[in-house]
Amino acid sequence: MFARIYSGIFISVLLAGLLTYALYAWSYSSRRPNYEMRTLAGTYQLITDSLARQPDTRRERYMEIVARLIGATQTRTHLDDLSTGLRPAQRRNLQQGKPAKIEGENIQWCLPEGDDHCYLLSLPALTEQQYRGHALLLVSELSRRDDTVSLDDLRQYSESPIRIDNIAALNLDQQQLSRLQRNSVVVSYDSIDNDSFVVYAPLNTRNQVVVFGPIAQFQSLPVQLVIAMLALTMALIVAVSYWLVSQLENRLAVIDSTVERFGEGDLASRVALAGNDQIASLGHHFNAMATRIENLLTGERNLIQAVSHDFRTPLSRMRFRLEMMTEQTTCDTSKQRASGLKSDIDEMQALVEEVLQHHTLGGLQTLDREWLDMPTEVGRVTNALTELYPALTIDKSNTAACRLWGNQRYINRLLQNLVDNACKHARTSVAISAIDHRDGITVMVEDDGPGIGRDDRDKIFNTFFRADTSRNSQTGGYGLGLAIVRRIVKLHDAYIEVAGSKLGGALFTVEFPHTGATMAKPHA
Repeated sequence: MFARIYSGIFISVLLAGLLTYALYAWSYSSRRPNYEMRTLAGTYQLITDSLARQPDTRRERYMEIVARLIGATQTRTHLDDLSTGLRPAQRRNLQQGKPAKIEGENIQWCLPEGDDHCYLLSLPALTEQQYRGHALLLVSELSRRDDTVSLDDLRQYSESPIRIDNIAALNLDQQQLSRLQRNSVVVSYDSIDNDSFVVYAPLNTRNQVVVFGPIAQFQSLPVQLVIAMLALTMALIVAVSYWLVSQLENRLAVIDSTVERFGEGDLASRVALAGNDQIASLGHHFNAMATRIENLLTGERNLIQAVSHDFRTPLSRMRFRLEMMTEQTTCDTSKQRASGLKSDIDEMQALVEEVLQHHTLGGLQTLDREWLDMPTEVGRVTNALTELYPALTIDKSNTAACRLWGNQRYINRLLQNLVDNACKHARTSVAISAIDHRDGITVMVEDDGPGIGRDDRDKIFNTFFRADTSRNSQTGGYGLGLAIVRRIVKLHDAYIEVAGSKLGGALFTVEFPHTGATMAKPHA
């Protein structure tokens, strides 16, 4: 599984790189022709208009000069001989006396010359020479005019601004100014910013300069494209990583739910995962462990049940024979010893019953329920225990008139175990409360005995656990009463906890939910 995750992340990074490169190539291939179109359209329109004014005898010579000026190669060709052919829109441009851009490896423009011919100008790349040539052609147009110098007619030939300045007003260094005075074209990249430049072409007056620009340079990797590429990369990696991790999470969720069901008592729960990865291996190991645990617990339960049932028969025979001996003897000493033996048998009989009860509860998943009147249930338990503990005061006055949705047999057993446990350890009094509130019913049993230490409060519900000797030295017990209480609480979707009582002893609190609800707190 982890190998697939690592491979998937690597593939997603590789795929993201390929996609970002494809995005860059697509952006470059779509933006570069548009930039060339905007930049050179004015230049070729100016050449086309100038060519149309030339006599037929001078057109060839004029095109040769223009080609050298802008660094292009030129050929005169018939329109039908163009290798790429002309689209309808390109033919319309030529018929209207406009240049047409031709698709090809180089930058190619077709300038109309007659009805069936054109001059094909081809550039290997767009360089400074084209801007210098454009500026010189603009100066040539201005020098050709006999009237007052005006740029209004020439602005149609340039996408960038055009103006005329005095040389003295220019912010150029001495070397650049010297070149202008020698009638050279100057290109400055520092006049505006690093992403644009300005072309300066001197007029024949020697004190004026045509300023052509600022001209934006082509940005092969603009900020927007970089952001888009980063966003695409991150989105792809996040999407693939999320998908891979979600697959891992789903497989772990299968194990988690199975472990939860197994922990709640469904010993037949097993992890169903296919594959040979680490997660599947973990599932297989869990299944093997669960099988061993199920076999051990099943064997333990069967042993306990068998032994407990087998104890009943010899205990019954021992009780019967002891009664026969007691009836036949007249010796007070023998009767006293027989009474002690009967108490031991009764205690062993009670232990067997506790073990069987605990075993029975462990195999239950649901209970039959009915509406129980809590004052009645509490009264039934306290009335029986009052006779056993006549020296204690059992206070049940705080038992409200409320009804509990539960199993009558096991609710009675829960109350009996809690109240009997409190009576065994109380000095003078035991208090029982039942309160009905919005979230459910709270049952509290407390005493004024020695209490339960904080270290033992999380352990007293464990099977066969007995707290410190100060609480158990005189009270007996087998460590099963509170374990049975915990199982009854769990079967009723309730929650139990133990704390210190205001009376000085222990306080057991059971929170029962209303019908169809489950307490938010975990079972003890």
